[in-house]
Amino acid sequence: MELFDINAPEEIDSLQQKLTVSYPLLDPMLPDEGKFMARWKLRLNVTPDEIKAILEMCQMIAQRNISLLSSRLAEIDASSGQSSAI
Repeated sequence: MELFDINAPEEIDSLQQKLTVSYPLLDPMLPDEGKFMARWKLRLNVTPDEIKAILEMCQMIAQRNISLLSSRLAEIDASSGQSSAI
């Protein structure tokens, strides 16, 4: 939330109350390296830029899938003579 400047103080408080003393890896599939973030008790083995790039890619894939689905529904509607809305 903080990386994307999302102002959610109550949610942040709630999440911080659930932290443990350990520092788990942000991505457990990647090597055990990176900075320790005391505020969130995390080992940052992924950079903020990498996180943003992954989210941008996910958004592009989602938009592409919505476009493909819309096109396919339009084809189905045209062949059946009906109209569908997403």
